[in-house]
Amino acid sequence: MELWNGFNTETDKETGRKLLRITDGNFHSYPMYYFIPSVTDDERYIVYHRMDEKEVQLYSTELATGKITRLTNAKYEDTQWMPWCSKTPAGVLDHRSALDSKNNRVIFFDGNRVMMTPVDRSDPRELFTIPEDRTPIGQNCVTPDGKWFVYIHHDRKTYKQIASTREWNIYYPARSSSYETSAEAINIKTGETREILRINSPIHHIFPHGNEHFVINHPVNESGMIFAPLNGGWYTNLRTKDPKGRMPCHCASTERGIAYEAYQGHSDVVAGITNPFTHEHREFHLPDDLGYVHTGHDWKGRLFFYENMIYDDSGTTLHNMHYLESIENSKPKYKKLLGHRDAYIERAQKSHFHPRMTPDRNYIIFTGGCPDTKTNQIYFLDVNDLDETFGFEF
Repeated sequence: MELWNGFNTETDKETGRKLLRITDGNFHSYPMYYFIPSVTDDERYIVYHRMDEKEVQLYSTELATGKITRLTNAKYEDTQWMPWCSKTPAGVLDHRSALDSKNNRVIFFDGNRVMMTPVDRSDPRELFTIPEDRTPIGQNCVTPDGKWFVYIHHDRKTYKQIASTREWNIYYPARSSSYETSAEAINIKTGETREILRINSPIHHIFPHGNEHFVINHPVNESGMIFAPLNGGWYTNLRTKDPKGRMPCHCASTERGIAYEAYQGHSDVVAGITNPFTHEHREFHLPDDLGYVHTGHDWKGRLFFYENMIYDDSGTTLHNMHYLESIENSKPKYKKLLGHRDAYIERAQKSHFHPRMTPDRNYIIFTGGCPDTKTNQIYFLDVNDLDETFGFEF
């Protein structure tokens, strides 16, 4: 991957690793949600959100030159991703855009209008419009072959009632009143539609495992990993609640299976990987001093790394990243990958690292605080010396 030599560089004080700051300015920048790509397959462009006090829009940066292009000019007012993220200004629906990394185009929502534009210029065209009585509620995806755009939608009126608060003790019980959430696929070229799943539960993420299957999070009954085919008709939960009450939260599709972490509260956390077709799985404990965990996304499924966040009502006290250096005799050994970084925004989706490897696997993309501007920006963490977790067989 060719990278412009004009990107600002930093050195992590705790690990000595090199960081490239890909975005910069008096605004917040953050990629597509980390279950799906933000960098095109040809490694030329990264596509991301830019939010200031007035608007949230999509931009791209050409990685070899540093050229920045504004891609959208959406005007919709109610853009907040309820109930998961903080208040946002007018623009694109926050966190619900998806990159077609094969064909270098991005799909976004201007309200219920589903739009698509190339990643190198602003040239949007409308794909279709969702009926006004429905609302897109989840983080969506495009299949790796670039054929299908897949999105989650819900009855507008009832979802507004269910997700009107970020008080989790109110939201979680209210989810049981959800009716007929749909995960639907549309063929970008032909307009053919397929319903992957219809369920009486909000679901908040959908991402592909290959071109024919999808992982969906999280049903009302438990915070599990639903696995369903493009043609619909069935689903299975890949990792149900265990006797200690641990359930999966974040998970990522890799060439070796679905990587995930599972916990009941932010303690006694296990991580693992499962084959969604055979249900073979392997799990191991994460360090006891880790708090709120996000499983990192290595699309090869060879390097296992984890975001760690310790926080309370007063704010975040520790935010770093660790990787599984080796497993010997079933004993995991961990090493710090990134030291503590502050986040300069309300504790929500835009303050999480959401770490994902670049297509060439030389860097980890993450959203981190920039001390110069007191904003959150997109960084590349240099991990070219790390190929895989030693001793892990699956």
